[in-house]
Amino acid sequence: MQKTWVLIADSEYARFFEPGPAGSQLNEFRAMVCPAARQSEGELVSDRPGRAFDSKGRGRHAMETHEDAKDAAARKFAGAVGEFIDNSFKRGRFERLVLVAPPAFLGLLRKSIGDQTSRSVCCEIDKNVVRMEAKEIRTHLPWRL
Repeated sequence: MQKTWVLIADSEYARFFEPGPAGSQLNEFRAMVCPAARQSEGELVSDRPGRAFDSKGRGRHAMETHEDAKDAAARKFAGAVGEFIDNSFKRGRFERLVLVAPPAFLGLLRKSIGDQTSRSVCCEIDKNVVRMEAKEIRTHLPWRL
């Protein structure tokens, strides 16, 4: 039987589980937290935007950022989670992976894991269940895990 990991995540938390026999309890073995996700935009961005000169004339204006700090923090967190998953897969700690995350973060996770590891993904569920108890999370997963 192939060893399976279940990753339950959002932009703030990532929880890793190993399912027991089909339909049984999930066993949580690791959690990761993104501390930046709990901070306000003002706490994440310390400076005002830079200033630039107009291409014509003598005016100056503030430069806009293309990505807000919350999105950047979520992308960075997804990268850290993806790195952990890739390293664990390379070390043979699991053969199959189930991803459960809200749609936007699920997309970030897909981008953050390597090609070889992405082939181990056997199921994706686009739900935010990260704050639920393991027993309740189990009801959202396929029975065969």
